[in-house]
Amino acid sequence: MSLATDSSGQVASQQEFDPWGKVRLGSISQTTMNYTGQRLDGTGLLFYNTRYYDPQVGKFVSSDSIVPNPANPQAFNKYGYAYDNPLIHTDPTGHCGDFLDCLATGAAGFVEGFMASGGNPLAGVGAAAVELTFSAVNDGFFNDSPDILHTVAGAASPIINEALKAGRGANSGGGGSETQNDVANGPTTLYHSMRMDSNGKPALGDTARTLGARLGSDINEDSDNFVQPNTGGVSVSPEDPNNLPSFRRPPEFGGTGKDPVWKISSDKLGDNLLYRQDPDNSQHGFIEPSKKMSFEQYQESIWNTQDSWELVNP
Repeated sequence: MSLATDSSGQVASQQEFDPWGKVRLGSISQTTMNYTGQRLDGTGLLFYNTRYYDPQVGKFVSSDSIVPNPANPQAFNKYGYAYDNPLIHTDPTGHCGDFLDCLATGAAGFVEGFMASGGNPLAGVGAAAVELTFSAVNDGFFNDSPDILHTVAGAASPIINEALKAGRGANSGGGGSETQNDVANGPTTLYHSMRMDSNGKPALGDTARTLGARLGSDINEDSDNFVQPNTGGVSVSPEDPNNLPSFRRPPEFGGTGKDPVWKISSDKLGDNLLYRQDPDNSQHGFIEPSKKMSFEQYQESIWNTQDSWELVNP
């Protein structure tokens, strides 16, 4: 149960959930903080710091990038929430069924780095930070989890930004050939659901339901306050609108989404943008910056594609 109180401490509204977070009774309009204290998105999903969770099905909408506790078979369920036992666990970071497993993951990284460095404690702490940072970077859609990074890394906080930069650099090196392969294979039709504006075009903005990127969710700035290719971006699905997640597809496409589906050819993105296929999911990809640039330039480049998007009918 969640309660909202007024300035005098009296209960103003309340909400009851089933164990998986589906609303049973009531509503709270005073805040977006919802089930287990997580933020409720406009799409009806809950943001668990690194991934979105759908309480209607009791699963995360993207796969986990780490296995927090190999001794627990439920940890190998990449979409599972709270080890499939929400009466005991809450999955506070989107990675771990409970907080102790998150600490254990970071500690393992510390020990591994400490031993590999010949006993250099700073390198060991750095390894823990890098391990968790890599998991955040590789998650693509949901990016960093600073709370757990700082909790586990502790003394490593001054080097976390460098670890993140190094992780993204490694991703860039591994992803460059994928970008080139996409170009070599010809244009790809990309699908995305978003609201329609009063002119019959995709509505511009910086939310999950508009045409635009969300800084801190879709993509992050580097230590120089720039965004770069191969580090995430606006999520799209290639080739077929049915590749969109069910919560993104409106009912006419067999989903539960609220917004119409649009498409664009990857060769109409312009010089400042590129499409990169998600290496872990053939039904997902990113519209990313094609080169190092400010987030503002990246956002403007996305908005400049507004006229190139076409409405898709079932």
